[in-house]
Amino acid sequence: MNEPSGDQDGWKNNLAVFSAWFLAWTSVLTLLVVCPAWATFGTSWLLVVLVILTLIAVGDAAWDITAQLCRSLPVQPHLPSLELASGIPEASRTLVAVPSLVVSLAQADRLVADLELRMIGNRQHNLLACLVVDFADATTPDLTSDEVLLARLREAIAAANARRGGGFFLFHRKRAWNSQDARWMGRERKRGKIEDLNSYLLGEATEGFGLAVGTPWDLGGIAYVIVLDEDTPLPPGGALRLIGTISHPANQPVVDSGSNTVIRGHGVIQPIPWVTVDRARSTWSQSLSSSSVAPAGDLYQDLFDEGSFYGKGIYDVKVAHRVLNRRFQDNCLLSHDLIEGAYLRSGIAYDPALQERPPSTLLSDLARRHRWTRGDWQNLRWLLPRVLNQDGKTEKNPLSVLSRLKIVDNARRSIIPAACLGVLLVGDSVGRESGWPVPTFMLAIMFASTFFRFLLMTFRGDFRTIRSALSFLSLAILEKILWLAYLPVTATLQIDAIGRALYRMTWSRKDLLEWRTSAQVDKGPEALARYIQVFLPSTAIVGLVLLLNGLHSRPHAEGALLALLWAMAPLIAWMLDRRIEPPAGAAEWT
Repeated sequence: MNEPSGDQDGWKNNLAVFSAWFLAWTSVLTLLVVCPAWATFGTSWLLVVLVILTLIAVGDAAWDITAQLCRSLPVQPHLPSLELASGIPEASRTLVAVPSLVVSLAQADRLVADLELRMIGNRQHNLLACLVVDFADATTPDLTSDEVLLARLREAIAAANARRGGGFFLFHRKRAWNSQDARWMGRERKRGKIEDLNSYLLGEATEGFGLAVGTPWDLGGIAYVIVLDEDTPLPPGGALRLIGTISHPANQPVVDSGSNTVIRGHGVIQPIPWVTVDRARSTWSQSLSSSSVAPAGDLYQDLFDEGSFYGKGIYDVKVAHRVLNRRFQDNCLLSHDLIEGAYLRSGIAYDPALQERPPSTLLSDLARRHRWTRGDWQNLRWLLPRVLNQDGKTEKNPLSVLSRLKIVDNARRSIIPAACLGVLLVGDSVGRESGWPVPTFMLAIMFASTFFRFLLMTFRGDFRTIRSALSFLSLAILEKILWLAYLPVTATLQIDAIGRALYRMTWSRKDLLEWRTSAQVDKGPEALARYIQVFLPSTAIVGLVLLLNGLHSRPHAEGALLALLWAMAPLIAWMLDRRIEPPAGAAEWT
């Protein structure tokens, strides 16, 4: 297996220290929750279940504590970057590409408008932009709406070229028959679009893929592609800084001929994400998700010189095509960003920070997490010694130990809500028998990790003013309370996602690429009745907690409080998913 390059002893020592600290804190926190109960309750199957659940449930708190402590370890230097004061050289011609599944005329207009907006702050010679689109899945190769959507996209791109003097392109893919799912769809969705784009840019024929607006010779010599999601902005000057980073000699990717993976340098560079929102056009939920503190850094990048790829960044076209083309089995890789980033050895750039817009409502956020969880569990096959390529042949799994740990960690995180819910419910039963308030200590650990992080950030000087520090702490506590309020519905949906992924991988082999666009999922605030419907599992949990407390001669106060919080969760979510209204009579709202 290929390991991260750079200071080999340094990253290995960091990995050893990080793993030891994480396991130690996980053990300590687990003992704090269950050890006193074990001493008085004795060994039983219920206590064994509680220990297992607690080991998983305290994972987030242990990770947060370890991550903060690891800031004291030797870190890798930030990725160097060229200034490019004279602009983008010919050898670094770059294409900004936004892949999308287009489902409506309004979305088509918005895609082109946003593409044009990105380029306004990044106008440079040798910097071009394009949309790479296909249309919704269908039972036939073509739909009557296809030509209408394509015509609207053509007109909008042509108008953008007229306004800005050229530089905008449109690529379109025809549907391909997917025999596994028995439908016509864009091959491999986003991953397939980028793979086809790379082939086109390198002069290879790609079936069903073509340039709908623009001339091929204008796209000659493209060295890099900046790929963005349709809702991801590109900050002014961000393209130039990304190109300067990936083109720096120290970051040049070196491909190992044996494993055909990048072993030194970086084939793809991801800007560090920063969650921010425009309060004038956001919901209260979005506003609570935004951060007023700049990201402190990426733990994997700082300790191991190899970050995780989230699907938005700049990559080397030739290297990506060599390493990834026809590399993976079709119809199996949903969360492909992490795997592709592992093969290309992704790096994290701290300049620019890439703004992330959180989902506008809890319901859309839950739908997104459901898809992420299915993808994370489908990635577990990359823990095996051998993996299948597109031709159905097996090859040695080239992923490093670090990359495999990332896969395991993503799967671990997805079961934390269910584990926490289990600790609160099972711990209530054990606590009644042993007299040890297990749920109380579990809740205390959840909130203590937030205070621990706040204290370390304060000592490091991450806050510029006392007001910003108090604002961060109050929002962090509020987010933890909301996380607890939504715990039952989150846990049940995560379990559903895991069950679907395992069933589809091992039995049905269908719908492994099930996915909906952000436009389809994020529909904005819905009626209260819809929230009540989604939160029905929470209602069942509330009934169980009330029943357990009612049967006990000494009801636990935390059980009653949790039941009340979970019963109110649909109303809380519905209220926070309302749009923020500007103050009455305000002349300006910022």
